[in-house]
Amino acid sequence: MIQIIGVIATKNRNELLKRALMSAINQTRKLDELIVVSDSDERDFQKDRDLCEGKCIFLRDRYTRNYAGNLNTAIDNIVLRHLIRNDENADYIYIAFLDDDDSWKSNYIESCYLKLSSKPDFVVSGLNYSSEGKAFPLSVPTYLEKTSFLAKNPHIQGSNTFIKLSTLLKAGCFDEALNSTTDRDFFTRVMMLNPKYEIINEILVDIDAHNDRSRLTNNNAGKKESLSYFYSKYEGLMDSEIKLQFFERANRYTELSEESTTDNLPHESVKTCIRQNCGGFNKRVVFGFIVSDEKLGLRLLKSISDLEGIDKSIVLLCNIEYPTQQFIDVVKEINAKIVLLREAKKTGLNIDCLSFAFDSLRKDGQIKDITISRTILHKLLKTYSDEDDIIWVLDDDMDFKYLTRVDSEFCECPLNVVDILSRYDGKADVVIGSYSGDAPLPTLSTLRTSLLDYVYKVYLNKTERYRTDIYDIRDYYYDLSDSHIGLETPLKSYAESLNDVFSGKATSRKLFVSEMSEFTPYCRGGNTIIFNRRVLDIPNISPRFGDLIARRSDYFWVEQAKKNGFNIIGSSFATLHSKIKTDFEIEKEADKLLKDLLGSSFTKTIESELHESRESFYKTFKQIYEERLTRIYDSFCRITGLLSIADADSYKGMNQGFINRFIKKAKYYLYEPMVRAAYDVVRNTVKKYELTGKKEKIISVFGEEYKPLGNGQEGVALLKGDSTIVKVFYEPQNFEFLKAHSTNFNKCEQLNRIYFEDIHGYSVLSYSQNGEIEPYEKGHAKELVSLLCFLKDEGLTLSNVKKDNFILLNGKLKFIDYGKNIIKFTETDFDRTVKRTFEMLKYPAVIQNEFTELIEKDYMGDDAELLFGIDKFIKLFGKREKEAIHDGMVIERIKKYSPKTILDYGAGKCKIMNRLKDDADCYVFDVDTETLHSRADRGVTIIDSIDAFNKQVDLVISNLVLCNVTEEWTDKILANITKILKSNGHAILSICDPFFDSINNTELRSKGYSGEYKENTFYTKIGLYGPKEDYHRPFSYYENLLKRHGLEIIEVLETEGVNADTLNPIGEHLVFDVVNRGIHSLNECTLMIKTCPMDYEIVIPCIKQIIHNLENGCRFKTRLVSVDLFDGERNRRYSNDDKSKLLENLQYLKDNGMIDEVVFSDSHTVYTEWFGENSEHSHSENGQQLLATLNGFENVDTQYVFQTDIDILYKSSFCALEKAFEDFVSSKAITGTIGVYRQESLYPSLGNRTEVRTCFIDLIALKKKLPIKNYKNDNGQFVLPWHRALDNALQKNESIRFAQKDLCFVHLPNSMKKHNFISAYLLGNIPEEQRGNVDAVDNIKLWYPKAQRDIVVFSRGKNVGVEKLKRLIGSLKNQSCQDFDFVYFDDCSDFKEQEYLYCLSKYDLWCKNHMILIENIHSVDSLANFDTAMKFIVTDPNTIVINIDGDDALLTSDAIAIIQESYKNGADMTVGGCFRADKPTRRYSIDSFKKSWERNGDNIWLHPKTFKRYLVDYIGDFLQEKGKYLDVHTDYAILLPIVEASKHPIEIKKKIYYFEPSLENKTEQAQYETQHKKEILEKLFQKAKRRFMKPIISVIGDAAINSDDPEYFLAEEVGKQLVDAGYRDETGGLGGVMEAALKGAKKSNKYEYGDTLAILPGNDTSEANEFADIRIATGLDSMRAKQVVDAYAVIAIGGGAGTLAEIATAWSMYKLIIAWNKNGWSAKLANKKVDERQRYGDSRDDKVYSFESANEAIELISELGSKYQKEYKGIKWRKSK
Repeated sequence: MIQIIGVIATKNRNELLKRALMSAINQTRKLDELIVVSDSDERDFQKDRDLCEGKCIFLRDRYTRNYAGNLNTAIDNIVLRHLIRNDENADYIYIAFLDDDDSWKSNYIESCYLKLSSKPDFVVSGLNYSSEGKAFPLSVPTYLEKTSFLAKNPHIQGSNTFIKLSTLLKAGCFDEALNSTTDRDFFTRVMMLNPKYEIINEILVDIDAHNDRSRLTNNNAGKKESLSYFYSKYEGLMDSEIKLQFFERANRYTELSEESTTDNLPHESVKTCIRQNCGGFNKRVVFGFIVSDEKLGLRLLKSISDLEGIDKSIVLLCNIEYPTQQFIDVVKEINAKIVLLREAKKTGLNIDCLSFAFDSLRKDGQIKDITISRTILHKLLKTYSDEDDIIWVLDDDMDFKYLTRVDSEFCECPLNVVDILSRYDGKADVVIGSYSGDAPLPTLSTLRTSLLDYVYKVYLNKTERYRTDIYDIRDYYYDLSDSHIGLETPLKSYAESLNDVFSGKATSRKLFVSEMSEFTPYCRGGNTIIFNRRVLDIPNISPRFGDLIARRSDYFWVEQAKKNGFNIIGSSFATLHSKIKTDFEIEKEADKLLKDLLGSSFTKTIESELHESRESFYKTFKQIYEERLTRIYDSFCRITGLLSIADADSYKGMNQGFINRFIKKAKYYLYEPMVRAAYDVVRNTVKKYELTGKKEKIISVFGEEYKPLGNGQEGVALLKGDSTIVKVFYEPQNFEFLKAHSTNFNKCEQLNRIYFEDIHGYSVLSYSQNGEIEPYEKGHAKELVSLLCFLKDEGLTLSNVKKDNFILLNGKLKFIDYGKNIIKFTETDFDRTVKRTFEMLKYPAVIQNEFTELIEKDYMGDDAELLFGIDKFIKLFGKREKEAIHDGMVIERIKKYSPKTILDYGAGKCKIMNRLKDDADCYVFDVDTETLHSRADRGVTIIDSIDAFNKQVDLVISNLVLCNVTEEWTDKILANITKILKSNGHAILSICDPFFDSINNTELRSKGYSGEYKENTFYTKIGLYGPKEDYHRPFSYYENLLKRHGLEIIEVLETEGVNADTLNPIGEHLVFDVVNRGIHSLNECTLMIKTCPMDYEIVIPCIKQIIHNLENGCRFKTRLVSVDLFDGERNRRYSNDDKSKLLENLQYLKDNGMIDEVVFSDSHTVYTEWFGENSEHSHSENGQQLLATLNGFENVDTQYVFQTDIDILYKSSFCALEKAFEDFVSSKAITGTIGVYRQESLYPSLGNRTEVRTCFIDLIALKKKLPIKNYKNDNGQFVLPWHRALDNALQKNESIRFAQKDLCFVHLPNSMKKHNFISAYLLGNIPEEQRGNVDAVDNIKLWYPKAQRDIVVFSRGKNVGVEKLKRLIGSLKNQSCQDFDFVYFDDCSDFKEQEYLYCLSKYDLWCKNHMILIENIHSVDSLANFDTAMKFIVTDPNTIVINIDGDDALLTSDAIAIIQESYKNGADMTVGGCFRADKPTRRYSIDSFKKSWERNGDNIWLHPKTFKRYLVDYIGDFLQEKGKYLDVHTDYAILLPIVEASKHPIEIKKKIYYFEPSLENKTEQAQYETQHKKEILEKLFQKAKRRFMKPIISVIGDAAINSDDPEYFLAEEVGKQLVDAGYRDETGGLGGVMEAALKGAKKSNKYEYGDTLAILPGNDTSEANEFADIRIATGLDSMRAKQVVDAYAVIAIGGGAGTLAEIATAWSMYKLIIAWNKNGWSAKLANKKVDERQRYGDSRDDKVYSFESANEAIELISELGSKYQKEYKGIKWRKSK
């Protein structure tokens, strides 16, 4: 949307202003804004204000008091409001300037507006020029060029200037060094940008040029100076003819010649400063500096050592982790004291920040925070100096020289240090010297003027004629100076190249010394002489904004020194500041500038006024910050303009994209809680130091008997003796409030009995502290809750909660901050205290200023994400017991079924039955009959003997009984319950939640189970009322126990608890809702499963699957596993053997009731019984196991056995196996085999061969036939496997084969057990393609379940912890939008996590409805799981995929709804908003989605990552490196290609995601700089850059042609040449032209993977031809035309109706279309328009372009492609009302 803003400049001409104002207001096309800037004196200024009130924005000139300053004031106001605050586009804002004595015709703005369709840089119209009663119509030339303004102004003045804001900023705005000729100068600079312009040949502006009144620009002396200045700027562009015209015109106004121009220019008033040596100095000088660069350090060391006339020593802090030995040797040679950073902790120095400094080392081993390193240096200097020494602190890039100016040139002189020291010794505590040479500023804050000087010199042929008064401006080198004079004034440049300008060194505007003088210092810098060593105790402070430490710590050091009475003098003496020339890295330099911006704005705010509140500080800070940011924006835009003049657009990354990213990032730090927190921390640090004197006095007064412990805002803590803590207050205290309320403190474990007294005139309180004291770091939530609850009961609460207020005494929490922190209770204060306590517990790692920011967010009500999970913490305040947590859920479940009779088995105190007695007949039983009789209400029937109870009831409950008794008793209890419970009656059975038994601190206990989850054992639990014995058993134990007794689990529920240490949700109890189905036991049948050590990884899931599917409605009498322990070479091996792991896993299954017995093949005597002779071999001749199976049969104690291999997948409907068993028994056959998967059931058939993999056997009948015949080979090995030998002995009617569709098997071949696909098979989703096959169909895609909903939440994890899984799934259950599938990949977690997920997926109703669980047998890591899910489960291209890590959660209940709404608004992917728990104050955002590799990946990783499924197909080979999935930078591997392929990415600003980095992630983060990670990230970035910097060309055409058709040959050649020319090739992915183009692309020598793309009509990527790398399944059929042609350009070759539709779509989307002119629709449309719409206003030749050869097509794309990139925004139509 175009905006037009009018700007009127005025000065003391109120009457004229009125006319100008009205002409602007009365335009036919109204201005979007009107701004009036007044430079009037005070009287007229008020008149101007009154006139403008209500009509426009009224401003006072804030800059130079001239016409240019007026206009620039308005421009910066526009930049601030529109570009900085509102993120608008400067290309869509035009400014119309109007002088106060001129006026516009009413249609002026409308006429200009109508010219904007061509997007011109400026529009100008004709003028009506009136002077001395005469009027002259003046038109503007139709053609303008760079030289048009040099000789004269071609009738373009302020009032007919209508210009694009972006162009104006690139031209540098108006030069405030000019008092006239302002417009000519400005447009000369505009024309250097090669602008696009429109001329209106109408007289639309009236210029009133009367000379008898004052004007902003018509002073005669000013004219002479301005014209001379103009000539000096542009002389190099003028030929002799233009010069002649220039001076002819100049002399109409003033006397001027070329010779006089130099004299007319203002010149510098420089006083040369050269000083000579004057003898010696008799005090020792200790020089101190920090070395961050060895080269600089050595230079400064030499410079110091060369100094004469002084006694000196050197102390240097080496801020390099591993300096070279050569450097160390040089230091030692000159006897300098060097302290290595890595050894600083060993020096024994008492430096508070040393630990933090060591921990905060960055990747290059340096402390980046100058505040910390300077504080360390100060401590070192104090340690290694004597009382009378003088300290000289320097930056390492200093030298003992200085620059001055002699004869208008810079001159380098030696510094006379003796002169300086003698001058100030005894006259000041500190002298702060100056800099000369390079400015101590970020490169980006001096780059504009340096580049200006260079561009004028090299590209504008600048002569030696300079205006040198600019050197008199104090900060003439600073682009962001308050003074704008000099910003557009070229000075002499010494740069030889652009690299020199960008190197960080001053190439033109150097600092220099003119004369010796003193002044009031405002900062310290790197050249400070300290005469009073006590100032070294003053801490260095830098305001910290979140993760960024601002510059300008020296300012606070000076201010503190002043406040503490030290005499600080600023001096103009300077050392030479000489930076090292470096390669310009724009992101690093931007970071430096941002730190400087924050520091300078902060200090400027501090300077501006005394702030009584954080609110007033923030308001002032915001104003200053935004003003400086506006100047930065102006400066950056001008740099891009200057680079365009130098034909170096985007040099070093300096372009509009960078500008926008910088502004966006800078605005991030305007977040009010962050700024206020920075202010609080600085203020408190300053205050703490200001109290140092009082602290030292107290320590002195109290003497050696009292040892200092620390100090705070209120007073000093001292230790008297071994155990008495004494707090001495700085100021007298009235202790009446504390005395009145502290009498009961000794009743609270977290408090002390405190005593009050006056000692030495000080108010003192004291208390005893016996034991081992440790600092409090984290945790102890229940103790904190107890403290707050106690205080609340006493009518008190705390005003401040932070870690420093607590200690640990003998491991127990103790509060120590007695004083003003204890306040009277109010609900508001208590709620705030609870929040702060929660935040302290939840975010223990945050440093002080971050915690302060958390508090600020709380005050401002901006803390929703910080309080995620506080509901769990608040539960601790309720002091809930078991009944409150557990009983309500049980009662609710009972009422669901409305039973008439209920039995509570193990009723205890009868609490539940007492509540239900009026709703049903209630019976209670417990072994503690005494308690029953004392606690049961009337109406509750007590059962003294359960064996004598012969009544059946509708419902039984048994609460926390099964987990309190032995295994023998669990069986007895459940046997009693099933006897008492009616058939199909419900039982509600609860146990202590085994998944969370191991947690120590919960609401109900302070010590839990410490063993392994899979164990079945008892333990001692420390509960609310003391120790109690309990039994820990895994979930699988209870599942099998219930099944064994005929109780079918309908649902499993968890009562909600909280882990008091992590404040995460947990389950306190599991509640089983079961139904009594009765026991359908196969009493005479044993299940025998055959396995071997090769199966160690799959044994648990496979056995679970076998039992789960076969025992559907029935149960084998015994479950037996026969193990083949043969350790030789096996046939058909798929894995190595691991005997110990196999036995461990089998023991787990046995301990938990899944199997009953394990037998081993250790006896060969069974052969004699079976075959009549023995053998030493365990396997038959063909390698099949023999001995293990026969030994297994020998251990079966039932008549029948169902034997199965472990690798068999079963499908069985309810009681199908029981029916088959009954049919087998009745058939009197010896073997009975079940069939393969089939569509319809068939009658059983007789005479079939025995199936070795799976069958029933009548062992009694079989043994009657023994021994059976089996031959041995020459090695003594039986030839036949047992089942083939048996087949030879059976009659036809002795074997039967069933063919039921509801009972069947599938065999998993070894090839399918090698990878995680076995997980899919074990899910049991047998596809239709499996019909009639024994072996599983080898198409894994068929076996995975398919997501069905339009939204899929995808997650994966390994050992993330059941707490976090519960938190994640709880956050999904809490979503307001529930229309989504939840796909979770468990990557081979531990037993507990696997069982928890299994329990939820099978028995939690929400999970059963939403969750697709894949449990990997092998761990494959993150990207393999992602790839599998996207290939096989989430297959609909238009599905919205929401990616959530398993250890994270959704933060808000509307998270999915917000994501869904983004897609409704056109998004195809989203990222954010992410709240990171380990960095709670960090607010992430994305600078730009595209080309993120240029910014080290930007923040495109932001969780949650969501995208349309089809975008995944663009990933291609990004997930793998050398055939292996990446194990690092997985987010970038997924998102780099997705982001680049996305058409409409959106960043969600609201915090909707809770990101808690796992320990693994934190370890990775600590190892971030390992070579492996750096290499992978760089490879990803380079791959993305190579691939996505290549434009995509769509090739469309006939799909039905043959490979020998001319179209095919042409398409193949086009494809090849496209890749040769650096393009990627995209087609519809099928045959014909589409195949040929991709085939040709792959023949190019420049081909890389990813250069061929197929946009497919269906959902199956296998539809694509073999030449497609990237295969995009759209599912859109013929409607995919828009996706196919959405490319840089479209090439059409022949084609029918489909191609015609694609050409029409491309035409409507503004695409460049190039059509082959020989056949099909491409020939019919070649050189024609598709319709008469004007797609591009500036291209009358727009059409479908024609080509004949591949070369011609490529040339047309190269020539025209950049002109056809208009964005298609969909069909727009406004319905008429």
